[in-house]
Amino acid sequence: AMGQGGPRPSLDDYNMTLGALSLCYEEADAGDRMRALVEEMVERGVRPDVRSFAHLMTPCALAGDVDGAQAVLEEAAETKIPLDAHLASTLAKAYVRRAPTAAAVDDAVAALR
Repeated sequence: AMGQGGPRPSLDDYNMTLGALSLCYEEADAGDRMRALVEEMVERGVRPDVRSFAHLMTPCALAGDVDGAQAVLEEAAETKIPLDAHLASTLAKAYVRRAPTAAAVDDAVAALR
């Protein structure tokens, strides 16, 4: 995070950083780093937008963490961010990647062989 005396990052700067961190979701502290970045945004007067929340939801979706993805969606709703197609599809990805669903798909593919 930048020091308080440095230049103020823009929404696009924050979203690019969140997007990069979302791709590192398997790193132990990536989620915490993303949360800290969003807190910094708010403290600096930069309002997270739908892309910010989609980036926050991505690690949950990729890990099949439906509860985590729904929590991000609820947080977005609390800040008056509308549900759009991108957020909805990211939430759907969490359901698809959830372990029981993935196992069911694997079983179905194996049965077709």
